[in-house]
Amino acid sequence: IAYSKNILWKINVEGTRNVLNEAIKNKCSHFIYVSSAAAEWPQGSEYAQTKVEAEKLVKTQTKMNYTIIRPTLTYGYKEGQEFMMFLDSLKKYPFVFFIGKGKAKKRPVLADDIVKGLLAIAYNKKTYGKTYNLSGGEEISMWNFAKMLLKYEGLKKPFIAIPVPFCRFLAFLMEKTMKEPFLTNYGISRILHEASFDNSEAEKDLDYFPFGISEGLKMIYQFRNS
Repeated sequence: IAYSKNILWKINVEGTRNVLNEAIKNKCSHFIYVSSAAAEWPQGSEYAQTKVEAEKLVKTQTKMNYTIIRPTLTYGYKEGQEFMMFLDSLKKYPFVFFIGKGKAKKRPVLADDIVKGLLAIAYNKKTYGKTYNLSGGEEISMWNFAKMLLKYEGLKKPFIAIPVPFCRFLAFLMEKTMKEPFLTNYGISRILHEASFDNSEAEKDLDYFPFGISEGLKMIYQFRNS
């Protein structure tokens, strides 16, 4: 999905400001903000920059205790917008055209694990003023992740690695000429961005021990096929 810069700032920054103000007005005692792993690398995209700015708003308000979480790529049965878009793109064509060689490491996280983490944070004083990575329990490259997904879908396709500079050039042209380009510089940044973050703080404070991608995918496909 291609979002304009104005929309990203309006939703992620001004939207967060509005929710904060309402929470303060209603005398909430604990504000939990769902940010993104993208905030670890703000230079990577406009989206990441808006998440960093939203985090600053949460941290600088003084009326409420706060906790920030940064989930990585979230997946589940028909859950996780980026995951569903990635899966759809893998199934769409007879070849898998990959941005670069897919070496970036990720820790995809099961949606159920995010929910468990959020429940453990609510009104937990140990979490006040902290930022937690909520990522999955297993590291995997995007290339191998794609291979694993296709295997569960019962598909076998050849992979073609396209040089990143060429992908960026195509994205530039598409964003200038198409209303809904299927390749964007933001999408490229999400594929190339390393997102294999340490969960140790969440393990200590939240008893957070998420499923690895192998086990998580096995669970959701068993559920889908049951």
